[in-house]
Amino acid sequence: MTTTSVASIATLVHGFTLAQINEAAWAAARMKGKAQVLDPRDSYDNAWHAIVELLYSQDEPPTYFDLVNVGKLAIQRAINDEYHHGGIDNKTGLAGPNIGKYWASVVAPREGFADRLIDRLAIPHILGSLTELEYEVLGATIHHDTQRDIAATLGISRESVQKNIASARARFIAAWFAPESPPAPRARRTTSDDECSAGHSRGEHGFRRADGRRWGCRVCQRNAQRRYRARGR
Repeated sequence: MTTTSVASIATLVHGFTLAQINEAAWAAARMKGKAQVLDPRDSYDNAWHAIVELLYSQDEPPTYFDLVNVGKLAIQRAINDEYHHGGIDNKTGLAGPNIGKYWASVVAPREGFADRLIDRLAIPHILGSLTELEYEVLGATIHHDTQRDIAATLGISRESVQKNIASARARFIAAWFAPESPPAPRARRTTSDDECSAGHSRGEHGFRRADGRRWGCRVCQRNAQRRYRARGR
């Protein structure tokens, strides 16, 4: 006996055969049309289970159209659930206002436990490798925006501030990459008579600083001011 013949004679409840239930489920799936979030087989499965549940929960035998209708309702609920979980308005089919906020947290890469553990262990080790003055200079950068303010607070020169920041950075890089060698620093352009270190023309953008001995670059100065304002936002 074939599967088709078994379905046509196998009676479940209220006189409905398995073939009739399958037919009602497919009818419901076709009436719901092509749901973008459900393929036809998923629509059929949702309708089929709802139809069987209805049959076994009713004391009075439902009509064939009752089976189709309950299947359609089950498919619509599944579509609404998919829209809801995806942040889509089930009336308009458009993205809801919070979809970006939701999916940003779902799909954004997350650092693993090992990464957090490495950071937690590395920071005390790196800070412990700094000299006392380097540590004080770095701590002062939290509360002060300029090297001049840091120097005034610690009672040292700006040159000393710059030197200790550079040496602290070198210690940090060495400790972070240990026991491997840190990558070579990128080559920096040096200031020439014609250009600043960033390559801007001295004749077009240069100006003489207040001390009269050095010249500055208006483009670099504007860029530095933009970065400073951006940090303050």
